[in-house]
Amino acid sequence: MYYLVPGLILVILMLTKYFDFSLGSVTESSLWRSTDYGTTYEKLDEKVGPKTILSYLYVSPNNKRKIMLLTDPEVESSLLISFDEGASYQRYHLAFDILSLLFHPEQEDWILAYSHDQKLYVSVEFGRRWQLVHDSVVPNRFYWSKLGLDKEPGMIHLETSVSDRRSQYITCKLQNCTEANKGRPFPGFISPDSLVVQNQYVFIQVPMGGRHVHYVSYKRNAFFPMKLPKYTFPKDLQIISTDDNQVVAAVQDWHQNDSYNLYMSEARGLFFTLALENVVSSGGPEGNVMIDLYEVAGIKGVFLSNKVVENEVKTFITYNKGRDWRLLHAPTTDLSGTRLYCVQPYCSLHLHLHVSDNPYTSGNIVSKESAPGIIVASGTIGPELTANNVSIFITSDAGNTWREVFEEEYSILFLNQGGALVAIRHTPLPIRHIWLSFDEGRRWNKFSFTSSPLYVDGVLGEPGEDTLIMTIFGHFSHRSEWQLVKIDFRPVFNRRCTTDDYQTWQLHNDGKVCIMGVKRIFQNLKPDARCVKTKDQYISQMSDSCPCTEADFEWLIFHQVGVLLCCLWCLFFLWERHKGVTRCVEWPVRYCWRGAPGGIVIFLFIFKERCGELE
Repeated sequence: MYYLVPGLILVILMLTKYFDFSLGSVTESSLWRSTDYGTTYEKLDEKVGPKTILSYLYVSPNNKRKIMLLTDPEVESSLLISFDEGASYQRYHLAFDILSLLFHPEQEDWILAYSHDQKLYVSVEFGRRWQLVHDSVVPNRFYWSKLGLDKEPGMIHLETSVSDRRSQYITCKLQNCTEANKGRPFPGFISPDSLVVQNQYVFIQVPMGGRHVHYVSYKRNAFFPMKLPKYTFPKDLQIISTDDNQVVAAVQDWHQNDSYNLYMSEARGLFFTLALENVVSSGGPEGNVMIDLYEVAGIKGVFLSNKVVENEVKTFITYNKGRDWRLLHAPTTDLSGTRLYCVQPYCSLHLHLHVSDNPYTSGNIVSKESAPGIIVASGTIGPELTANNVSIFITSDAGNTWREVFEEEYSILFLNQGGALVAIRHTPLPIRHIWLSFDEGRRWNKFSFTSSPLYVDGVLGEPGEDTLIMTIFGHFSHRSEWQLVKIDFRPVFNRRCTTDDYQTWQLHNDGKVCIMGVKRIFQNLKPDARCVKTKDQYISQMSDSCPCTEADFEWLIFHQVGVLLCCLWCLFFLWERHKGVTRCVEWPVRYCWRGAPGGIVIFLFIFKERCGELE
């Protein structure tokens, strides 16, 4: 395992293990530390114990100076803790075996530990002392409280097992989880393995009449059944996202096996509308469900999804968070410059949308908050998505136009907040070259990073969005020791960027610049710029709101409760939000819509036009 820890200086910690295939277990481990950006490493086996076998390395998300090492419980159960970026360690023996850890999002010393015997422990001293919270806790169904939503900061949400078919949802105070202090936000039993706490929402399933009914609580208030369209008969529901005050859920209907339907909710997560049908699904490595839906980083409302259309998998894109979807335009030319004749709907660009769980390898698709508009993905051109003849494609305008950059699979690393891209080939063969681009993949320069070909096991950049140093690690042969190659790109970027180094581009959807009621303008580096970007130089610039059309709105609950109740709901919502309305004119049924996500200005525009002036 390999980790980067930024402090006063950049510290790199690396944990290596020797797996004995004849014994089927790890028999040796070593801890390494570098304080010079990976140029040299010090072996720390004497500081952690020469015969100690380490299994995991953790870094406090709130204080990078605090390191925690977990030993192999098959040998001994203990923690080694460092408060000086891994320079020295103290050992603490444990009375239980840790299966997983959950750090508090704000308090750097608060940690939850889940044991192999389904007990949950808490430490408020960064692992030096532990206290039992509760037993019979369902795996991965425990959550820290959220400031501003829960009554107390030191509260834990957890699901406890009552029997094979019943669980309970309870809340506990941090160090006082007695029967008298337990909270029961939902009074009855819930379905096993169903508690989900995300942002202002809490989701559970309740067994009822031989099926599982899905409930939601908004801002820790009472639970209500989630309202899906009448024609929906769900056999499974997965919560995809709760960002932007909206729930995105994937629902598998009774007749579906390898696909789900995508639904979007209003703010409370109670009423849902269909966004996209027959989205591709697959089983994850831990038995979880993986949905082919990818949210593009850096630009709100842009998603990519793979949908089954007449037994063919095709990639679709939306710019208004699911209100409208369309196929991707294929590049106009191939890598050799030959013109491509690809006419929709018979031919388009299709992308693999799986994100890698391995921090040392890139997935099929990547985008960054600091580089809005740039998406790198592997895929194919034709009538459907295939696993053969895969190429690498790049877009600089958030998916409107694409370029083919490699005819084989490559890992792409973002440098300098997207100001440069590094590509390294995916291959089981040894390699010694990387490719570097300063113009978002339009031109690539080839460089040698080693004199002898290297079997590459992974690539890692320094943490954060400002990566200028990367490390390639692997082996010269299958019997050789680990080899690490440090590549320092800092000399290439010899100054800070100025306003003259930037150019602007406007977000659009097939030429339409008004998206969700606003026009958005972004900045990117000019192709010839060789400068270091600062964190405030990639923020989008929002222009005035645009005239609204029906495409900026979507139906909310028309199909649920009928025209009359729908319009009453709209009027009630209007009155609650804008009590300064002085008069109300005709409200046609077709204007009983919900504003698209992010469209606050749109909502006000329609209110002013349809229901008089606001004070």
